[in-house]
Amino acid sequence: MEIQFAGIAGITQQCIDAVLRYLQYGGSIKKIVILTNNHNHALVLYTEQAEVVAIKAGFASGYPGEGPRGFAYILTLLNTLEIEINEYDIARNVIEKIDCSRLTDSELDKIVNSRPVRPTRWRNYIYDLENKYSTKELLARFPYVIPFSIIDSRLFDLSASFWDAPGDKILQGFKRLEDVIRERCELDNHGSKLFQKAFLGDKSILLWPGLNTGEITGRANLFISTYGAFRNRRAHKEIKEDPKSQLTEFLALNLLFILEAESKVRFNNGDQGVSVDTDANSQ
Repeated sequence: MEIQFAGIAGITQQCIDAVLRYLQYGGSIKKIVILTNNHNHALVLYTEQAEVVAIKAGFASGYPGEGPRGFAYILTLLNTLEIEINEYDIARNVIEKIDCSRLTDSELDKIVNSRPVRPTRWRNYIYDLENKYSTKELLARFPYVIPFSIIDSRLFDLSASFWDAPGDKILQGFKRLEDVIRERCELDNHGSKLFQKAFLGDKSILLWPGLNTGEITGRANLFISTYGAFRNRRAHKEIKEDPKSQLTEFLALNLLFILEAESKVRFNNGDQGVSVDTDANSQ
């Protein structure tokens, strides 16, 4: 397979980011190869999608510093994910080819078909840190990303520019949700009263067919509670928050849009619509 190259030689953070991007976006990584020349290290990632990705030599070992610390972090993360790891000693000119994006697939095949380092020593590069990284600490260095594949189409424009002004996008999204439900239900209410009339009780305008009364009430209360917990405070005062909280809130708002799209108009007085599933209500 043709080799892809990522990272910047000698810059540890760029190489860490390259590995994290493939873990985040690139599908499942089935194995990792460490290519070592003295205390300099490059990586090769093999994915389940048959991609081969060489991460340039931004990692190091054998001394205190950013390179060894970053290498220890990446190896701890990969080991925690139970990804197969093997190491091969290589010549300096091979490192140079990787760093210049010139290593060929035949040259790499020759390396990985040779005998790996035995006994394994890659755990030594972690020093004593392997058991000191909590799962929370390992995850903390991943970037905050919006999973576009699950975003409701009516929020896509806000999600595409979300990080420009997260608070404004969230508030705009809540207002948009109210507008959608007001127009659909032909109501003039706002906030929790709007959601109660739209979703809550036997006379609600919208419902989710096939769900029992408890499940319908639970979904209705999601609208009321989420609005009360997030939208109200955002509308009335300036909020200081971190990107994690902002993204979490936006995804909660997205869930409400998805649930609204799944709801149907309740059957009423001969108008077209759907009735509550009485069998489901009896569960």
